[in-house]
Amino acid sequence: MKLSQALQYVKKCILSTRPIMLISAPGLGKTQGIKAITKSIICFDNLPPDLMICHPIVDSEIDYKGLPGFNKITGLAEFFPYGKLRQMLEAKRPLVVFVDDFAQASQSVQKAFMQLFDERSIDGKKISEFVTFVIATNDASHGAGASNQLSPIVSRMRASITIEPDAGDWLSSFALKDNNIVPELCAFIKSNPEYISTFDKDTVRSGKPFACPRSIKFLSDWIESNDIDQELWVSCVGEKFISKFWGFYSLYKTVAPIVPQVLSNGANAQIPNSANGVWSICCALANIVNPANVIQFENIALYTNRLDAEMAAFFWTFAAMRNPSVKNSTHYTSFVLANSDLMINS
Repeated sequence: MKLSQALQYVKKCILSTRPIMLISAPGLGKTQGIKAITKSIICFDNLPPDLMICHPIVDSEIDYKGLPGFNKITGLAEFFPYGKLRQMLEAKRPLVVFVDDFAQASQSVQKAFMQLFDERSIDGKKISEFVTFVIATNDASHGAGASNQLSPIVSRMRASITIEPDAGDWLSSFALKDNNIVPELCAFIKSNPEYISTFDKDTVRSGKPFACPRSIKFLSDWIESNDIDQELWVSCVGEKFISKFWGFYSLYKTVAPIVPQVLSNGANAQIPNSANGVWSICCALANIVNPANVIQFENIALYTNRLDAEMAAFFWTFAAMRNPSVKNSTHYTSFVLANSDLMINS
């Protein structure tokens, strides 16, 4: 399932306090996505739910059972909750308990969680009705220190959703929408969607860097800070990604001089010969488009009208995400009405 779709089910489970698990290879955005979807929810008090992040790999089973002790009132031995467990028991408003990297936990810790997920109690003490458990994890095949989840844990989830890397979903729901990836990387992934993740069995065995949404963001940061170093980039996203992207990046820089041509004379500005070149110029233009600058905006619209419809659709989608005021323009509206089937969901 695509990450953006899975996060909508996470939202539904948070609203109904049902436990849910997301499973994927490393770096596909589970953690950041869960944090973001939690913040997007507005509760009865006009605030988002509280968020508790648990990393069970550094916990022991006693953290989710309580410390053994003697109750002076009853005269009996019992377990006394503390820390995170105490917060779960005493929550007075919505609380998302986000258990990250769950399969890295020992089996004894996983067993301690079992009753919390389903019975919502431990040693006779009830978890607050405001608590929702959301779990994110890799599986044993991903080589991320994960063991197999206990079957009873999986069966206690309302859904255990496997996330698959999807370039279109990453572009439309995260990279372009959040405006945090340099345009040359967006253009590269659009034209080479298979490079959204280069994680494979060889990566697991070698422990070498690989491309994924997380490491692509790191590469974007290096590019933005003008650290143009092929060896450095390989150490960030791996050799497979950079062997393809390095040439694309060089091409992106060669089409940069076309941008001023477009801004001054969109009807006659040069159109690159290669598809990669056109993707690049579309990304560069979308990154700077501003309807308030009427003459430049008209020239950009004239230029994109000369492009293949799929290329133009990418431009208008990207432009609208970078600058939402684009959606108010007649050029955008006219294109969407004529080419709605080509638009990335924006």
